[in-house]
Amino acid sequence: MSSIDAGEIGMIRDSKRLEAGDFCTVDISTVLGRKQPVVCSLTRVEGHDFRVLSMRTPLGETGNVEALEERYGIYNFAYENNFQTVRLCYDADAPDLYGVYMRVDLPVLPDDANGDNSLSAYELNKSLEALVECADMTERLVFHQQDIDMEAMHIDSRQLNRADDTLRKEVSTVKLSGKWRLAWNKKYIQLFEVLDKKVGTQAQLWTMNHQTPFVKFLTAQQKTEASLSYLAKDIQDKELKVLETYFHSQW
Repeated sequence: MSSIDAGEIGMIRDSKRLEAGDFCTVDISTVLGRKQPVVCSLTRVEGHDFRVLSMRTPLGETGNVEALEERYGIYNFAYENNFQTVRLCYDADAPDLYGVYMRVDLPVLPDDANGDNSLSAYELNKSLEALVECADMTERLVFHQQDIDMEAMHIDSRQLNRADDTLRKEVSTVKLSGKWRLAWNKKYIQLFEVLDKKVGTQAQLWTMNHQTPFVKFLTAQQKTEASLSYLAKDIQDKELKVLETYFHSQW
């Protein structure tokens, strides 16, 4: 977490949150002076040899889903095309401000023989930047005056005393393999699957986003399209392989 460039980092002390995988908060102020709190969690993926680093920022209680659906046409192009790793999620059972939220997931693989991890500071910070920008844009367009801050989250945490950066700083990319393809804007690489099952509402798609790490569900050609996107500038061969294996294991 010392590798995060922006925001004040708090290490979570609440035992229930820690048991659920949450371990830190990032209190971020945007260039417009608005707040965009982020909660980070680390959880295991059943049946796979890696963990998921999830960064989540709230859009409000479950009742907010109706406004997000009604005004989807205002922010959908940017959400679907410019912020391809960011996923809008709906948790109908959430008792707090995470009823609807936005999220980015990153794979955390076992360290290699040298004790290094494939995750880089670039991947971490670019993902966090996209999450905050997309969520703040959506919140402004849909809810106007709403601006959820860290205080409203009521999370017991203590400020992190930053140590030296622990993540890889250099950026390198391997040649794409398997079914990966480069996105139109060349910022992301992607996997796609068109599902036969039709989905009636955006809330159902966002529920699927909440339930399935990494995968972003959208409507395309009257069918549900599932995609998994990752930053194109820094991708390692082992990341390609584990993410592709995970993605195709879902169908």
